[in-house]
Amino acid sequence: MTSLIQRLEAQSHAALQLMSAPEEELRKNNIPGKWSAFEQFVHIATYHETFLARIDQMISSDAPPVFARYVGDTDPLFLSYTQKSKDEVIAYFETQRRRLKERLGPLSPEQVAKKGTHAKFGTFTIAGWTEFFLLHEGHHLFSLFVVLHSGN
Repeated sequence: MTSLIQRLEAQSHAALQLMSAPEEELRKNNIPGKWSAFEQFVHIATYHETFLARIDQMISSDAPPVFARYVGDTDPLFLSYTQKSKDEVIAYFETQRRRLKERLGPLSPEQVAKKGTHAKFGTFTIAGWTEFFLLHEGHHLFSLFVVLHSGN
C-alpha cells in the first residue's frame, strides 16, 4: 500500500497544479456535452466520500459487497459542490485526500486483502480498488487538462 499512498500524494499535487488556473477558465465549458474542468475536479473531490464508504464496507463485510457504478451527475454531493467556489472545492479535496491517506495507511495486510465487487469490472482487493481509484482519478485529471486547454 505504500506505493499507492505515495501515488495518492503525487497525484493530488498534479490535481492542485491544474486547479491553479483562474476560476473563470476552469468553469468554461470548452467542449459541449462534457463537464467543465471545474466539474471534473469537483467529481474527483466528491468521489472520495463514496470511495471511503466502500473501503469501510469492505473491511466490515465477511463476503465481498457489490457496488453499483457511481454516477456523478446524480450524486447530490457532486451537484452541491459544483455551486461552491474554487477555494471551497480545493479545501474539501485536501481534507478528503488527507482522510483517505489516513484511512489506508494503517490497514493491516488482512484488511488490504478484503474484497469488494464492482458491478461492471469484477472483484478487487482494497489494494486493487485503490489502484482503480487512482486510474479513474487520472482519467479525470487528463479530461480536466483537455477541457482547460481546448479553449486556447
